[in-house]
Amino acid sequence: MSHLKIQFELARSSCFQFSNRIACYPIDNKPFRRDSVSMAKSQHAVRYRFLPALLRKLREDADFTQRQLATKLRSSHVFVHKSEVGERRVDVTEFIDWCIACGVEPEETLRTLRRKRGV
Repeated sequence: MSHLKIQFELARSSCFQFSNRIACYPIDNKPFRRDSVSMAKSQHAVRYRFLPALLRKLREDADFTQRQLATKLRSSHVFVHKSEVGERRVDVTEFIDWCIACGVEPEETLRTLRRKRGV
């Protein structure tokens, strides 16, 4: 418990353990609850791991740099990079836009993704 309390105090909050839950109170005294067993973020889930690699392959097959694709998507190169390395989750509309910008059919690309996942 002391290790946990020190860790959260460094983050400028105090935490207390109640049975299997941890209650944390940041500096502004607004409580938030954190389960002792937390789930991974959805973009780190096993079922999501194929998509970032596929997005990068689509870009490279279209012979675009990250900046060139970002211009076509009207976004930043940081968005493209984070999407390709899995630091950012891509929603359905972004996936469709990405496919169209790379000159591929979104439906066929989705089938490819399903085959890679074994679904």
